[in-house]
Amino acid sequence: MSDDVWFVTGSSRGVGRSIVEAALAAGNRVAATDWWTAGLDDLIADHGSRLQLIDLDVTDAEECSIAMGRCVDRFGSVDVVVNNAGYADSAPIEEMALKEFVAQVDVVFYGTVFVTKAAIPYFRSQGSGYFVQVASVGGGATQPGLGAYQSAKFAVDGFFGVLRRELQPFGIRVTVAEPGSMHSDHAGDSGSPPVDPGTMARVLVELADDPEPPPHLLLGSNAIGIVEDRRSMDYAAE
Repeated sequence: MSDDVWFVTGSSRGVGRSIVEAALAAGNRVAATDWWTAGLDDLIADHGSRLQLIDLDVTDAEECSIAMGRCVDRFGSVDVVVNNAGYADSAPIEEMALKEFVAQVDVVFYGTVFVTKAAIPYFRSQGSGYFVQVASVGGGATQPGLGAYQSAKFAVDGFFGVLRRELQPFGIRVTVAEPGSMHSDHAGDSGSPPVDPGTMARVLVELADDPEPPPHLLLGSNAIGIVEDRRSMDYAAE
């Protein structure tokens, strides 16, 4: 059993809620955040003082800093930060309104940047910490209709690649989790998914105790196939 302090965004349902539940089940304390956290009220009865609910708009940098401070004030530290907040609206780039394109990038990319930057000073002062970015194996793909979402995921991947190299000397770890298709509320039901959110959550909780977790983690039986298909379509052999 662990006793780390987790800060999780996008916690009210889907993968985020599964991560909150798995972290609590492993003995950790959790600050669960979302733009509306009432969907997590049922967990308070079971976990009481080990669970803190914080309403948070990740696109507001000041709110992110305040929320991180509330977590540390409540629990005394923050050890694992999970960036999970995000959503995907499907439409061709030509047809998607600019404000909708920007809104998705704000949540998926800038929300990640704001939460991460709010946590770095605490990790640096502790000389330890673990960032988990819940991404998608599709984040490196070029699937029509998901231009805003996948553009933001490309940016997130680059951001964490740089961050990992900058923070590794200070004992701060980074993993970008890239699941294949799964049942997730952010973009609808994908049918019979090879990735179960609960299983994925338990894997991430186990990785939090790994002193050298992988920088990238493919999850699901179809994840490797998606990557291989992407490479075969995007790179011509010469």
